[in-house]
Amino acid sequence: MYRLFGLIIIAILIVFCGCAEDKIPVATGSIPDITSVNTADKWNPRLQQKYKIEVNVNDPQGPDNIRSVIMEVKRDGGGAVIFTDSLFDDGAYFNTDDGDVIARDGVFSNRFLPNEISNPLVPGLYLFRFMAIDHESNRSPDVDYLISFGENRPPEIVNVSAPDSFSVNVADGIIQVVVSDSDGVEDVERVYFESQKSGSSQIRYEGELFNDGDPAHGDMVAGDSVFSTILTVPFLIGKSGMYNLIFHAEDTFSEVNEIPFIHEISLSNKAPDYSDLSVPSQITVPAEPDEYARELITIKVEDPEGLADIDQVYFYSLKPDSTFASNGQPIQLRDNGLPFNIYSAGDEVGDAVAGDGIYSFSLVAWGDASKTMLGKYILTFYITDKVGNMVGPIEKQLTIQ
Repeated sequence: MYRLFGLIIIAILIVFCGCAEDKIPVATGSIPDITSVNTADKWNPRLQQKYKIEVNVNDPQGPDNIRSVIMEVKRDGGGAVIFTDSLFDDGAYFNTDDGDVIARDGVFSNRFLPNEISNPLVPGLYLFRFMAIDHESNRSPDVDYLISFGENRPPEIVNVSAPDSFSVNVADGIIQVVVSDSDGVEDVERVYFESQKSGSSQIRYEGELFNDGDPAHGDMVAGDSVFSTILTVPFLIGKSGMYNLIFHAEDTFSEVNEIPFIHEISLSNKAPDYSDLSVPSQITVPAEPDEYARELITIKVEDPEGLADIDQVYFYSLKPDSTFASNGQPIQLRDNGLPFNIYSAGDEVGDAVAGDGIYSFSLVAWGDASKTMLGKYILTFYITDKVGNMVGPIEKQLTIQ
């Protein structure tokens, strides 16, 4: 009996040891890896805003194999850990304020106030250390990221010098913006401007201003408080009338001047022009119904503001029975350099060279009388640019026989 009892105890111990052994984490040999850290390099506690941190993690077994991403923070790049927390890949479902966008995509996120990290907050550099741990307890190599904490004031735009009007008939217009920053002009990261047509709510980014002393940018002295740029003809593309130029200055803490500086300008956009409109006077249909004859229409188009200001080149075709081809819709000419394709929906019309200002269309006359009507056609051409200037009607006739 005692012998039987002993055998049972041994069997239980063997099973227990086997189960315990199964529960011991076994490294797979494929550890996770943190490929990048994305956040602002400078955090400003004055704003009382949360800063988002994103960490991209790659795991050979997929993002579901990551158990946790840990963040530790040390002051001045060393010493004791003063703060620790986790980042999440849950699409902000379980942790609603972590800022994560897509769950289980390998991007782990969280958001923090500077005063959460260090309270009381001491200005200076802080070392953020990240590590990823998978379900087999494999740990990625640590990745360090330095972030500067410090009080900061936004820059101010003191003055803007810009032309009151601009067109292709005037010389390039120089814009100069004087910027002030209580933290020093070297704290100004960028100065840029946008445009807004008077009476419209749409605002469009236009470009950067420079403080590099390069005359090509209209700037005279590098590193001073004056940022410059030059308006050139392409600025006029798609614009005509009164516009507001809206200027912004942004510093190294990503703070922007609180009051945008607005300058009003009158912009003039001239109508396009054309030459060398080539339309065949007649087309003879082939004898076989499944064959077709093709003739190319071309027109040379120019625009004072450049070809990028051209919106459409098109024509209407009035058939011999006084109805319009293409169900009365405009037929587009193309300047895309695509060869002719009879089965194309309208882009492959046989244009020779893309972007040369020569717009093309292939006229097709089938031998099948049910597809092509014989008689005299009247083609009426129009050219429009991106502000609505129009050239036309330009009328041509051809006979299909």
